[in-house]
Amino acid sequence: MTPMKSNTDADKSPREPDLADTVARCSADTSMMDRLGRIYESADRAVARTGTVCLGGGACCRFDLFAHRLYLAPAELALLVSQPPPESARAGPGRCPYQIGPRCAAYARRPLGCRIFFCRGEKHHFERLYERYHREIRLLHESCCIPYSYGELTDCLMQLFPNE
Repeated sequence: MTPMKSNTDADKSPREPDLADTVARCSADTSMMDRLGRIYESADRAVARTGTVCLGGGACCRFDLFAHRLYLAPAELALLVSQPPPESARAGPGRCPYQIGPRCAAYARRPLGCRIFFCRGEKHHFERLYERYHREIRLLHESCCIPYSYGELTDCLMQLFPNE
């Protein structure tokens, strides 16, 4: 899957919807947001059944430490940015702007990747969980007739909040 394109006119194609417009459509679709919440609840229950517990140190929000990037779909982005990031000016590439000290300011709205990634745990098991629930999110987009794309969190936030 390819990351979402930038929001510049030069990068847009006639078939590629604007990220802000797509996020707005997701936000306006209350049924979609409710269904996304149920997908997240199901994913949270699946993670709980693994017995893995978050130690709450905030290291997972520092993507650069783990050499990973957080990707998300427009519906996930719509839910996350229903409250803009409090630390967007402080956060840089490889850091989550919702991290305040060791805590997540968007914990209840955090994307699937945050719900399933753990600093410790059986990586292959969590990869399977992610694939399962990510497929559900993709199908959610299809069923709501809202374009699906897959973009890196900090890139998407820069597109939505370019002057922050």
